[in-house]
Amino acid sequence: MREWVARLAGRFQKRKNRERLEFELELHRELVAEHLAATGSDSNPTRELGSASYRDDYYDRAGVPWIENLWSDLRYGFRSMRRTPSFSLILIFTLALGIGVNTAIFSLVHGVLLKPLPYPDPERLVWLGESTGRAAGISITWVNFRNWQAANHSFESMAAFQFVNLTLTGRQEALMTRGLAAGPEYFGLLGMHPLLGRLYGETDNRAGAAPVVVLNHRFWSGKLGGDPNIVGTTVMLDGKAYEVAGVAAPVWESAKVDYYLPVGLLHGTTVDRGRHGSIRAVARLRPGVTLETARADLDEILQHLAKADPGSENEHRSYGEFLSEHATGSARGTLLMLMGAAALVLLIACSNAASLLLARGTTRLSEFAVRTAIGAGRARLTRQLLTENLLIAATGGLAGVALAYWTLRVLLSIAPIGIPRLAETSLDMPVLLFAFGIILTTGLVTGIAPIVAAGKIDLTSALKFGARSSGGSRRGGRTSSAPTGRAS
Repeated sequence: MREWVARLAGRFQKRKNRERLEFELELHRELVAEHLAATGSDSNPTRELGSASYRDDYYDRAGVPWIENLWSDLRYGFRSMRRTPSFSLILIFTLALGIGVNTAIFSLVHGVLLKPLPYPDPERLVWLGESTGRAAGISITWVNFRNWQAANHSFESMAAFQFVNLTLTGRQEALMTRGLAAGPEYFGLLGMHPLLGRLYGETDNRAGAAPVVVLNHRFWSGKLGGDPNIVGTTVMLDGKAYEVAGVAAPVWESAKVDYYLPVGLLHGTTVDRGRHGSIRAVARLRPGVTLETARADLDEILQHLAKADPGSENEHRSYGEFLSEHATGSARGTLLMLMGAAALVLLIACSNAASLLLARGTTRLSEFAVRTAIGAGRARLTRQLLTENLLIAATGGLAGVALAYWTLRVLLSIAPIGIPRLAETSLDMPVLLFAFGIILTTGLVTGIAPIVAAGKIDLTSALKFGARSSGGSRRGGRTSSAPTGRAS
């Protein structure tokens, strides 16, 4: 390891190394010459010590050849791009378009579909409802939910919730607000904790309990002025006084609400199993339990209830989907379709870039032939072409990332309202790693055709073709410059 570090450091001290080499060679020549003179030998092996091959061999052993070769290939690639600026710009723009569109669309897909929900164990969170032969995902009755909660064997925790719209009064002008009536388990499922005061518990979730409310952080800091002494005061909602138990710390939610109320205050006295309100439920699966198993468990509970309390609910069954899928809703299909379209754009861009590089390769046959003739092997040509292609792809990729940033801002400005987590979408690290991946893949894919073509060069034919082209050009120049009456 120490030797490799020394070699690498030596690459930045070329002048010093060269002076040291010349000093050592000169000293060695003198010693050898003295030895030969002392022995009377007439041979002259000191000539070899100053040869170029000896020096090259020394530098190869003293340095890190593959780094120098890579640097040489990169410099040659930059020179090639400068020699054909129009061609290079067209190629870079083509790749930038494909990479930029894919990066922008993937950032949406990652932010909305792939990024885990910011809750504890989000992959086990399930959204629950009921289903019939005519509809799926309808509301759950309070009686059914309480039986599910008490008798299931598939969920660690389960919370009922429903949205309520209440009018806030007593604080300047009346204000229409949106709240969430939820069981106390809801806070644990979403990993919520209080910023001020406390979150309500099971004793607050019973019929007849003193009405309490937990304020959403956004609502408290905005509409209520961020009063630090608000805990213990009351707010009037639809003319009913609710004591402020606490203020919840900020948390991401798919639907924005202003406060949380105990759902038991609304339904705690309900005994009619067929009475539907607007209740849904969120629950966390036990480790190792599948959604199908959990639904079968809930269906078994409904079947027992149908026998014990027959009625309109007899044919109802459970409905469940993972919360991540429910939160995205119809946006999933749209985003996946956009991702497919973006992949097609990238495929077209790669195809066009490969065609351009292949066409350019035909004009470089004589160059490849000459380089092969003077000792460059197939592997050396392949490495050079691959480096050039990756260099162009990297340049196009950087332009593509800049294009993706602008495209993403445009997409966010025109996207429909209601797509969850869309506002949080950005070019974060996973997206940039994706961009790096497609840049690398693009460079390899677009370079296959030129590399294959370079590998099939007929050295003799390519050299003859180059000689004819060069000779024809020179003869043409002499003919055009000769007097009219002179035969060519």
